[in-house]
Amino acid sequence: MINDTVTLDININVEYGLNIAEISKEVQASVKNEIESMTDLTVSAVNVNVINIILEKDNQ
Repeated sequence: MINDTVTLDININVEYGLNIAEISKEVQASVKNEIESMTDLTVSAVNVNVINIILEKDNQ
């Protein structure tokens, strides 16, 4: 943290078939808004890392 500014690294799992770019942008915006509204910090970046693709399980 430098001068009340933070950079966040977020790891997420995404379900197969969903738009990874769209989900990542939504996560970035949500996290940035929540951190800035709950604290006096400025979020300079939210780095979203997709660490796993969740495959649909068989329902047998």
